[in-house]
Amino acid sequence: MAGVLALPAVTQESGFLASAAALAGGSAYSVAIGLLLAELYVNSTAAARQGTPDGGGGVEDSGGGGQGSGGGVEEGSSGSAVFAEIARSTLGERGVALGAGAYLFLHVALLVAYISKSAEVVSAATGLGTLPSAALFVAAFGGLCYCSSSALLDRVNGLLVVLILGSFFGLLASAAPLVEPAQLLRADWGAVPATLPVIALAFV
Repeated sequence: MAGVLALPAVTQESGFLASAAALAGGSAYSVAIGLLLAELYVNSTAAARQGTPDGGGGVEDSGGGGQGSGGGVEEGSSGSAVFAEIARSTLGERGVALGAGAYLFLHVALLVAYISKSAEVVSAATGLGTLPSAALFVAAFGGLCYCSSSALLDRVNGLLVVLILGSFFGLLASAAPLVEPAQLLRADWGAVPATLPVIALAFV
């Protein structure tokens, strides 16, 4: 949901039909990836429980009944650990390196984008420079993540999701009087490629 608030501004050039098609495609792609990862996880877990080598490591259950070769990941492990084990069992060590690199790149890019934009907002609100504003944002939320328990972070994250959804629907409500029904049939397919990064980000 990282890019959801930017969707109206980013997709306005491509028009309703083209942007709707791009969003449908992005949604279908995300669902397909999710189902594929779920299938890989289930298959790895089943292979580990049956004691069947799967070519590079299975996913063990918490009771230790599975014996995935190369070391398994217990149920309840973090998502990144499970992701790494799935990559190892299906693609080998190079797959782990590629998957970890892509995972790291995605989240570093997200972090840089959040800090950059938040610094602009804080700077506009407080009059501070860009670097002090970025440092203030990092200190506030980094400190929250460092000092808080997982349960508290879950509650804060849930609250932020609600605020994002509220902001998005508030944005739609404020723009509703400006809607021109005739424009809903407009489609500029040439403008779609520029919207794809934000659309993909919205499904992360």
